[in-house]
Amino acid sequence: ARFSPRDTNPNIVPTLPVPELDKSTHSSRMPASATAISYDNYDSQDSELDYEMESLSHKRLYFMGLYQQYRTLGVFITQEQVPEIEHCPSFHTTLLNGKTAYRDQSKTTINFEKRYTSIDEQRASYYPELSLPMEVDSATPTLAQAIKADSGLNKDVAFQQALKVHLTKTYKELEELCDSGYSSNYYNYENLTRHIKSNHALYQTGSAPLQTLVKTTIFSNMALIESLESKTYGQKSAARGPASVSTAKKWDNLYQDHMLKDLKMSWTRKYFKEVMSKR
Repeated sequence: ARFSPRDTNPNIVPTLPVPELDKSTHSSRMPASATAISYDNYDSQDSELDYEMESLSHKRLYFMGLYQQYRTLGVFITQEQVPEIEHCPSFHTTLLNGKTAYRDQSKTTINFEKRYTSIDEQRASYYPELSLPMEVDSATPTLAQAIKADSGLNKDVAFQQALKVHLTKTYKELEELCDSGYSSNYYNYENLTRHIKSNHALYQTGSAPLQTLVKTTIFSNMALIESLESKTYGQKSAARGPASVSTAKKWDNLYQDHMLKDLKMSWTRKYFKEVMSKR
């Protein structure tokens, strides 16, 4: 019962702070050699995958991008498996194809007792998971607030609780999308994409546009995943890579990245990686 949201939107996006990077060390432009799609993900010449992505509607890309983010974050729940989406009338074939392309990942453990030596507002902005709520129906307390309030709190257990809450809400949205074909968060994302395409000059680089972007599920989860994986590079299972793309890194979300390509937002992944490198 405690994992049953009462809000009409079952997946309220957590409020994530985004630190400002030194402009001298960050550029909104990608290197000239960067591929049109990949942002170091996969070879843009892979016509089979490119065709598959191009054929998907924005809603299907959103659903599959969110689904793959859910699966990726699920590997950090160490003691149990997160629920799988078994029935999805609205996106049945798309989901089956996605499950075939992406194989299971191994569990990943992070020592959170050593990860946070101190908790303050500035530090929290470099660790997005600290902003995750501890309860389904409330934005507070966050993980950072819970740790600060109890010096004896087991940080590993607290993180597991916060991530379970987040994934429970994500699962509820995935169910909603499967059952009805839409969700409040999808419409928020759709409205944002229209705004970006009409005002692209406002979304070139920096923390200001990212503060808007992370109010949507896709970008919020990107920040969480970059944060959690930044200290575990090379420890993933080699089994996760998409079967059709041998050059893809084994934990990339190609649906998410195609959305970034469409919005010309490839700089956001680079920005998140640079934020994590400053920790």
